[in-house]
This record gives sequence, C-alpha cells and structure tokens, in this order.
Amino acid sequence: MIELITGNKNKIEESLRRIFISFDPFKPEIKNAKLLTLILFPTDGYHLTEKQYSSLIQTISAVGNAEFYISETEWEPDPFSKGHHWYCNNPTFEEYSEISIGVENAIYSIEGKWGILISHELHALMFSDAQFVKLFESEYLNSRKDKEEFLRNWRAIKKSGVKTDWLDGLVKILHN
Repeated sequence: MIELITGNKNKIEESLRRIFISFDPFKPEIKNAKLLTLILFPTDGYHLTEKQYSSLIQTISAVGNAEFYISETEWEPDPFSKGHHWYCNNPTFEEYSEISIGVENAIYSIEGKWGILISHELHALMFSDAQFVKLFESEYLNSRKDKEEFLRNWRAIKKSGVKTDWLDGLVKILHN
C-alpha cells in the first residue's frame, strides 16, 4: 500500500532528518558517521530496479517493519514545502514503480534507521547499520558488481573530460 501524504509533513521530515543532513547523492551528509554506505547502480531512472527493490523489501521485512517513506528531495530550498511524499506499507514492486517521480528522491525508514538517496545519474546510496547491510547484501547479490560497474562507468566519463570532482569523496564513504 502506498499513500500520498497531503497533510502535516512534520513527522516525515523528522524521520528523514534522523538520517540525512544533506540530500545530495553526490556529496551526502549523514547524521550518524557509523552508518555504512552501499552503492546501487544502475537504478531504473528515479526508481530502484525490481531486484534492488525486492531485496530492500526482503531486508526491511526481516528486521521487522515493512513501513517506510519516499520523499522527493531535489526541491530547493526545502523538499517539504514543494516535493511529494508517500507513506508505504509493504508495497509491491508494481505499486512502487507506478509512483510518478521525476526528481531525486529518498526511500527511508520511519524510525530513521536506514535510508536510500536516488540520483538523476542512475545511482542510489544506501545508508544503514552493519546488520542491515549484511541482510541486504544476502538478498542483493549484485552489490559488489554494482560498485565496480559504477566506478568503471564514472572513471570512463572522467577520462572524457567531464567534471567529476565529487567522485573521489563519494568513493571514500562506500562500504568495502
């Protein structure tokens, strides 16, 4: 089930800000430096792929809570004044993929224990504790391949002269 949130957004903003200081998927800032980071690449535009999404659902179900939020985060100066936000309770991939999202967004736990930033450059960054990462990686066997493919792709782009000064900083925070 997915519901568009139209009323008071204080609760969802509080949940999102428990994880993220900045919503920039190229230079993310998180509240808890102990959280680990995974990269998912490529995504399906502004959505996770079916395998990425089903692995996320399996992981959050395993930790005991299938509820989460999705928020459009690209709106300046504040995504809570302009962006759309959804409450989700164990939605199917079909329900998730039908959400009309055309900007960078975040998928995150209500409790603020994990979060994913999805970029317009077809990558997503997952932040969570070691237990969550381990569970996710057991469901999503492509995590190492995604990181390698992401780095190969952006190093090739860098060689073509495109400005990628954000890449080295991002690589430093990725979970090995």
